[in-house]
Amino acid sequence: MDSEILAKVVAAEREIQKGLEAEELAAERMLEELRQELDRRTRQEEEALAAERSEALAGARREAAAKARRTIAQARQKARRLAELPAPLLERHVLRHIGGIIPER
Repeated sequence: MDSEILAKVVAAEREIQKGLEAEELAAERMLEELRQELDRRTRQEEEALAAERSEALAGARREAAAKARRTIAQARQKARRLAELPAPLLERHVLRHIGGIIPER
C-alpha cells in the first residue's frame, strides 16, 4: 500500500512538472509574441517619426525659400528706387548709411 501511495505521489509530481513545463513553454511563446509585436510597433513609430521629420524639414525649407524670395524681391525693389535717385541724392543717402557699413578706425 505504501508503494501504491508513493507511485501516485510520484505520478502526481510528474503531472505537476509536465504542467509547469507546459506553462513555462506557453509563457515563453507569449513573451516572444509580445516582443515581436513591440518590435513591430517600434518600427512603425520610427517610420512615422521619420516621415513627420521629413515633412517638417520640407516645410521649413519651403518657408526659408519663400522668405529668401521675399527678401530678394524687397532688395531688388529698393535697389531700383536707389538707382532712380539723382546722383546728389544717392550720394547723400550712401554717405548717411556708410557709417553702418564701414566701421570707424
